[in-house]
Amino acid sequence: MNRISFSKIFAVVFVGLLFAVSSFAQDSVKVEQQLSGQVVNDLALDGDRIWIATEGGGVFEYFIKEKRFKNYSTSNNKLSNNLIFAIEVSRKFVFAGSIDGLFVFNKRRKRWAKRKFGKGGQLGNYIRDLAYDEKENNLWIGRFQFLSRFSLSKRRFYDYDLTVNGDEKSNSVTTLKIDNNRFLWAGTDDGLFRIDINKDISDSLTKDYFSNKKGLFPKAGKVLSVSSLLFERNNIWIGTNRFITKQNPNYNAGGLYKWDGGIEWKVFNKETGLGGSGISALALVGNYIWVGVYDFGKNSKEEYGRGISVINRISGKVTRLTESHLPLKINTLLFDGRNIWVGSDKGLYKIKIVNKILNWE
Repeated sequence: MNRISFSKIFAVVFVGLLFAVSSFAQDSVKVEQQLSGQVVNDLALDGDRIWIATEGGGVFEYFIKEKRFKNYSTSNNKLSNNLIFAIEVSRKFVFAGSIDGLFVFNKRRKRWAKRKFGKGGQLGNYIRDLAYDEKENNLWIGRFQFLSRFSLSKRRFYDYDLTVNGDEKSNSVTTLKIDNNRFLWAGTDDGLFRIDINKDISDSLTKDYFSNKKGLFPKAGKVLSVSSLLFERNNIWIGTNRFITKQNPNYNAGGLYKWDGGIEWKVFNKETGLGGSGISALALVGNYIWVGVYDFGKNSKEEYGRGISVINRISGKVTRLTESHLPLKINTLLFDGRNIWVGSDKGLYKIKIVNKILNWE
C-alpha cells in the first residue's frame, strides 16, 4: 500500500470514528467513568499503572490490568495534604506536587517524604507542574514562584529565579516539558522559556524567552499565560490560558499555537473551530492533537469547560467531540498507546478506541 492511499484511508476511518463518538456507537468507542466525584488534575503513566493527582483526594495509584485503585491521602495518613496539582514518575520514585510542597514516594520502601521550599514564601510551595529528566536524573519543579531542580543523584535542590525585566509573572511557572533531553521548556504567566539543561542554567545565555511583548504569539492579547505544551516532529504546540473581562476583553485572549521554532506561527482558537479559546490540556494521538478547551465569562469571571476538540496536525482541520458521556471541563489528557485517559472535574474517564488503525503512526 503506498503512502498516499494509506493517508486517505486513515482520514476516512478517523472521520468515521469521530461520527461514532458523537453518536456513542459501542462498536467503535467505549467510555468508562471512574473516580466519580474526584477532581483529577494530572496523570502519569508508569508501565502498567497510572498515577493520578487529585484536588481533594490526594494521590491515586491505578493498576490497569487489575482495574484497582490505591489511595494515598490524609484519610489513611499517607499524605499531609490532599490538594495535588501535578504528578510525575521515575523508575524508583513518584513525585506529587501539592499546594504545600513536594511529596516523594519511594517505590521500593513504599514510603512518602515531603519537601518544602523556603524561597518564595508560601506561594513558592505551590507546585504547578513537574518534569523528570531521565538522562540527567533530575526532577524539574515548576512553582508559583521560581523554578527548581531536584538532583536525585546528589539528593540536592537548586532554585532558579526566572524573572525577566522585573516582571514577577515571568517567574511564575505554569507548565514544563523536556524536548529530546536537551531543552527544558517552561511556560509561565508571562511567556515561554527554552532552557538548555546541558549547561549551567543560572547563566542567562542558556535561556531564550519568548513572549507576546516581542511580537510573537499573534492574537494573544495583552498578557500571555502558557497552560500546556506538546512536541511533534519539528513543531511545538503551545496552549495558552484565557482570562477576559468587560473592561479588558482582550487581556488573555487564549488560543493554541503551532510553532516551527522559527517564523511560522499558526493559531487555533474558537474562531477557527475549537470549542473554546482557553486551552487546558494537549495529547498527541497519531496524526491528531486532542485538545481540552474552555471559555471564560466576561461577567461571571469563571471558566466554562467546552470539552475536547481534535486537530488533524497535517491538514489543520478541527473537529469537536460532542459525546454526551464525556465531561466538559478537561484538566488533563493522557494517551497510553491504546486508550485516552481524561482527567476532569467529574472524575477519570477512559476512552477505549477499538478501531486499531488509530494506533498506527
